[in-house]
Amino acid sequence: MTDEMVPKVPARRTKDIDHLAYCTLVKAFIHPQNAFQPHALANFFDRGGLTALGFEYDVRPLLGEEGKYDPADNCIILSEETYEGLCMDKPRAKFTLAHELGHGVLHGSFLRLPPEGRKRHQTFKRTTLPAYLDPEWQANAFAGSFLMPTPLMLQMIREGASDRKIADYFGVSVQAAQVRRKKL
Repeated sequence: MTDEMVPKVPARRTKDIDHLAYCTLVKAFIHPQNAFQPHALANFFDRGGLTALGFEYDVRPLLGEEGKYDPADNCIILSEETYEGLCMDKPRAKFTLAHELGHGVLHGSFLRLPPEGRKRHQTFKRTTLPAYLDPEWQANAFAGSFLMPTPLMLQMIREGASDRKIADYFGVSVQAAQVRRKKL
């Protein structure tokens, strides 16, 4: 964790984030398994899937960032490199899209309404915030749940699937599969 400055967001339990991620996945793909087909997230991005969920989206140069969520425009923005990776089904790019979607779903309405009399929310060093108030931790938890939904993950774990098999099925990195398994 870095000392980057972030706004303190409303507290969220892992269970609540997991539920919101699953509901978003179902809303986006109707049948969650459809999300794990090759290039499904790239097609979702290119064919207006984010618009259907109420978000704007864009691809543009981002200096030193893979993606970002702009609450003022309710827009998910991917860097050109991340978008290219998404089109090639790269796990990191898929995680970035899911992470930024998490910011939009979890924090969008909160960040669009600054505190009374202020232009923006007060920021804190990430190291000073408990995880449940940290927007980056919450967006990472959302991304893991969105890309590897709990019901399917638990089924695969019960069936004895290896981290490699889980990663291959969901199209994520082995590291992401390991982290997700540990959190369940």
